[in-house]
Amino acid sequence: GTYISYANNGYGHSRGVEISLINRVPGAWRYRLSYTLSQTNYGYHGTYMDKLEMNEVLDQKFAYSASDFLAPEDRTHRFNSSLTYTSPEKWGPQVMGLDPFGNLSIGLVYRVSSGLSYYWSDAFQFDYKVEANRRYPIESTTDVNIERPFQFSGYNMTLSLKVRNLFDNQHLTPISDAAELNRWVQRSSTYADADNDVTRDVYIYNYFQSFKNIPREIYVTFGVDF
Repeated sequence: GTYISYANNGYGHSRGVEISLINRVPGAWRYRLSYTLSQTNYGYHGTYMDKLEMNEVLDQKFAYSASDFLAPEDRTHRFNSSLTYTSPEKWGPQVMGLDPFGNLSIGLVYRVSSGLSYYWSDAFQFDYKVEANRRYPIESTTDVNIERPFQFSGYNMTLSLKVRNLFDNQHLTPISDAAELNRWVQRSSTYADADNDVTRDVYIYNYFQSFKNIPREIYVTFGVDF
């Protein structure tokens, strides 16, 4: 005589402030800086049980308590920046009568944010009123792009070098397995580490189970305008 269903009684909200500084004046330098301070929460409302004989007492008994939890997606601090410099047409030392460093565009993108939140406690301790009491490490990424247009035999050409994740930073994948989470909190060991178990071999092939971002990438591009 019972059944299970779903009710639309969850909610979420994000509140904060963002400060941006943008250079709009033409020139060799271009930049954009942005800092965000925010907090993302979620919670529930209403009742989670429905009975034929529901009344005010049962409504109160089976109602969600008034509470706000820090969302797993929360990133309290975010900083994004981009900086571009374009050199004059004749700039730097000449090589065989050419100006290889002239009209050179160098772009830098840097992003950093708070790590994601998670909950952990010892096996003998558990609190249903706590959803997040720790954070994963700060995540940052640096990208660089160098581009040089030139002409050859009447064609406009472009040679560029792009490096993503310049410093090869690693962003930890949120850990769902309790044993793996214990290893991380207590010994800073991930799926990619052998840890102290001689039979543990998952680290051999589980790089992308440990880290959610791609390692350093280098692209060399050559383009021709027709």
